[in-house]
Formats: sequence, C-alpha cells, structure tokens
Amino acid sequence: MTLSPERQLAAFLSKYAPDMVAEAEAVLATIRARLPGAARVRALMTEAIARSAKPFDDTQPNRIVIRAVAAKQRPRRPAARSKKGAR
Repeated sequence: MTLSPERQLAAFLSKYAPDMVAEAEAVLATIRARLPGAARVRALMTEAIARSAKPFDDTQPNRIVIRAVAAKQRPRRPAARSKKGAR
C-alpha cells in the first residue's frame, strides 16, 4: 500500500523535533503561496493517468514521464555542416 504524499511528508517530519517541523511547515506554506499552480499540475497529471490507454502499474514507481509542452514551440536547429573542406 502506498501512502499519499501528504502522509509520506507527515511520517518523514514526525522524526524531527517540533520546532524543526514548524519551520518546515512554514517553508512549505511559503512555497505553496509562491507556486499556486502546483495543484493544477497535479490535477492535470491525475486526469492524464485516468485517460491513458494503457493503465499504469502502481507496483512500478517512477514510471511517469512528463514532457514539457509550450504553446509556441521553437524550431529545431539546422543540422551542422561538416567541416571536411574547411581550413
């Protein structure tokens, strides 16, 4: 059985002193405030997994590959010319 990310974090932080846990939670709150889109990314990933034609195997961790996609793709670089005749 795999734990949710929140429970994994709670289990990890439970090993430390309360003042250290409070500081870590304050840092996480700051990060979440600065990156409000993180929840939307998680929702997109969950929907993509649900819609995938081939189901994911929960027993195989780290099998999801995320590729960056931009609205405006930059063109590929032209192939480099060989320098056989150049001096």
